[in-house]
Amino acid sequence: MKRTVLRILATCYIILVWTAFVLDNERPAGGAPVAVIILTSFGICGYISGLISACLDRKKLSTVLLTLIFCVAFTLGTFSYFYWSYGTPSNFGVSLTHLDAFYFAMGTLSTAGTGTINASSELARGLQTAQMGLDSVLVLFAIGLVVARFTSADN
Repeated sequence: MKRTVLRILATCYIILVWTAFVLDNERPAGGAPVAVIILTSFGICGYISGLISACLDRKKLSTVLLTLIFCVAFTLGTFSYFYWSYGTPSNFGVSLTHLDAFYFAMGTLSTAGTGTINASSELARGLQTAQMGLDSVLVLFAIGLVVARFTSADN
């Protein structure tokens, strides 16, 4: 029951943030609102706990993979919004557009980087570090799923 409520709240959050991210052209004054940061924390914890639960409960591989894909999408969407919210020249050297923010989040996830956009303030580097940590957890889950699938006795 708790997981269902968390998933519903996180899904509502995703719809709200993506709607604001895509449709709103005005950057929030002072960056992302505190409520969004709190909801994001709960959402990320909820989805990672759902991923762990799906793995421990030996759910179907497709269910675990869908949960993992959703976690990655949630992380990309959230950090794109954060980068855009704080995407001022004092934080990134340039003013980030919606596409720039997504490009920066994707560059961080893929470890390819962006070349022209860099985190120049401690706040921006802190956001990027948080994303790198979450990305590492999600990549480890993906590797663990592949290894578990090929080493299980059910093959």
